Amino acid sequence: MPFFPNQGHKLVRRMLIFFFSLLFMVPAAGAQERNIRFAGACLDKNGGFLSLMSCSMPFAKDYNALLSGQAGSREIDVLTIYPEKSYYFSGRDELLLENHFGRYSLVLDGGKWEREESSFSPFEQFSPAMGALEASFISPDGNYSVSLEPDDEDPGTQFLVFRDRTSREALILAEGFDMDTPRPQVLWSPDSRYFLYPFRGEVYYFSLSQYKTGRIPAMAFRRTGFKDMRCLRWTDEGALIFLDGEFVYKILGEELFALSFYKEPLHSEGIQFRLPLSFEPERDNFYPSPGGRKVFWVRKGRMGMLFSRRSGDACYEDFSLNISCGMTFQDVQWRDDSSFLMVLKNRSSSGNDRLLLYDESLGSGYQELVQGAIQRAVLSPDGRLCGVLTDKGLDILDLKTFRMVDSFPMEQGLNLFWSARGWICVGEKNTFLVSSGGGRRNLALSQVDFAGFSEKGDILASQRERLFRLTGEAFWEPAQDLTMEAGMQRSGDFRIVLDEVRRGCFDNLLLLKDAAQGKTWSPVPVPLLSGRSNGEGWSVDKGLSGKKDKALALVFNASADGGNCLQVLDILKAYRIKGTFFLSRRFIHAYPDEVKLLARGGHTVGSLSSRWLAQKNLSFQESCEFLEQELCRNEEDYHRLGGQDMSRIWHTLGYESNPMLPKVAENIAYGYVGSRLYPWESGTLSSLLSRIEPGDIIPFTLGSCRQQTQSPEEVLSLLIEALLKEGHRIVPLAELLEGEKN
Repeated sequence: MPFFPNQGHKLVRRMLIFFFSLLFMVPAAGAQERNIRFAGACLDKNGGFLSLMSCSMPFAKDYNALLSGQAGSREIDVLTIYPEKSYYFSGRDELLLENHFGRYSLVLDGGKWEREESSFSPFEQFSPAMGALEASFISPDGNYSVSLEPDDEDPGTQFLVFRDRTSREALILAEGFDMDTPRPQVLWSPDSRYFLYPFRGEVYYFSLSQYKTGRIPAMAFRRTGFKDMRCLRWTDEGALIFLDGEFVYKILGEELFALSFYKEPLHSEGIQFRLPLSFEPERDNFYPSPGGRKVFWVRKGRMGMLFSRRSGDACYEDFSLNISCGMTFQDVQWRDDSSFLMVLKNRSSSGNDRLLLYDESLGSGYQELVQGAIQRAVLSPDGRLCGVLTDKGLDILDLKTFRMVDSFPMEQGLNLFWSARGWICVGEKNTFLVSSGGGRRNLALSQVDFAGFSEKGDILASQRERLFRLTGEAFWEPAQDLTMEAGMQRSGDFRIVLDEVRRGCFDNLLLLKDAAQGKTWSPVPVPLLSGRSNGEGWSVDKGLSGKKDKALALVFNASADGGNCLQVLDILKAYRIKGTFFLSRRFIHAYPDEVKLLARGGHTVGSLSSRWLAQKNLSFQESCEFLEQELCRNEEDYHRLGGQDMSRIWHTLGYESNPMLPKVAENIAYGYVGSRLYPWESGTLSSLLSRIEPGDIIPFTLGSCRQQTQSPEEVLSLLIEALLKEGHRIVPLAELLEGEKN
């Protein structure tokens, strides 16, 4: 069932590739700081699959995404939208949600969720180490955006790019932003005609009228002369207020051209009034009134003072509020030129925030409206109502009577918007619209606890005790009358496997197997297992992590003859050693009892190519399809007998290979494990011991083999005793290769 029918599945998959490709490019040290994990994977009767994918990182929101697709056609969708950023544009009647999977747009009037297609993508900009989305600033009308984007030629720097969201036309505003410098703040005017941005200690302006007429002055002629963005604010009526020490200036947008192009100084007639003290941008904040004749000045986060212009440059203090220690001014919103809202955040006592209304008509100066855990407060356009998002839900207040007129429960609210259709509540669980008549419409699920299918194949998702069904229009509706079926791991020829071998930042890997076609598929690009791959496939003949503590691994290759397998298993059991066995399909069919013992014994089992060919000859070309089918059928046969999945490691008979084979196998999440000691069996035990180094992989061949003069059971005990005497540790292959994979 397509989630974004207008964009198609190819776009979704391409965006996922961008995202995961970047994850794998991050150095190994950063990989330890984040964990990507698949869970709850299941299939329906027709081969459709669902899986939750979580990505936990420091300094970032932890949330999961619900993936969906068809195993047969290899399509993939993202069905939940966690709102790391959220916007509403009244002129377009558009809700925009953004997270690490992309931007999603919904036109409330009959629209469907669609992924925004752009040349810049959160998949490319996402920094897994820091867990931050790219800096992006969208115009109030929703038509344009300004964002930081990486320089492909210099990964350490970024461009500041202006984009038209409709035409996708892009324009580089400035280049050379260092990745380590603080993100620039972009100030859009309320009418979306201008914006200001900083670059190297200067503030520049950009005019949309100049852009539309193709008459944009050079950057040097758009330098305003302002130095600090924290001293600048737009008023609701589109004027720019500039605080310069004690002076408050008012500048119209049309004056920016002359101010910048002709380098005209600020005139005294632009002074609104003079403050009694100097404004300190490092510690102070300010909020101008809609008309720009008043300024509410927050000094050091705790003292709020309202100043208004009288005659000349004289000002008058209309109101002041000194809040207690532990409280701070979080937000101020002007209702009109004579009243405004104040949100006071309590940093020392959770759930003890305050919402105040100042109105010059009130005798006391202000009225307390709400006390509690306040997340967001938003005024209706006419200023009559105020929506307050708290830890309990949405409260709607009448600012004339100071009474609550309605209330709606909501868990973990994040943001709130007013639209002509009602209030839009954005939260960590879901996003919904509360209409003026009190109706509630679910717009999106942010994340879910579980997901599955109904008996009829409907996609269902649960949040605690609540169950939702995905509709044909890609919205979620309550579905308490339906029942979620037990998730199937196998459906027809398809089977789901969660490979629990860690690969860099991946705790596990979701794989879908098609037994009929002999193919294995991962819905995300397969992680690279080692930095030494260099695009030529992952292959090792020695483990890195064993060098410090003299660790070694024993490997047993079972191609056809397994007559001595039981003796080898007895020896390993006596020494409490876990070995690694590479099995061919021929061996699996010929020795089913031994295969079951291997599965129950906790040994690592990989796949052995079933053909003996001179594969070191570069003229030999192993097709990707043939190798994939061979490895997949080995897995299916082993799973049928042992009830477990093979580890995704392999090698060829006789370790014959060429540079192409590991690369082919890596495309299906396999790593090639060789051995620099092969063949050693034609020599003596003493010669082998003289060659062994920490981290080595010591190979044996089960049964008879022309390369070995001594069978494993004849020398294995002697070898183990000698290695232990020399201080070596014999460990599972996975432990030996841990440094390679991470």
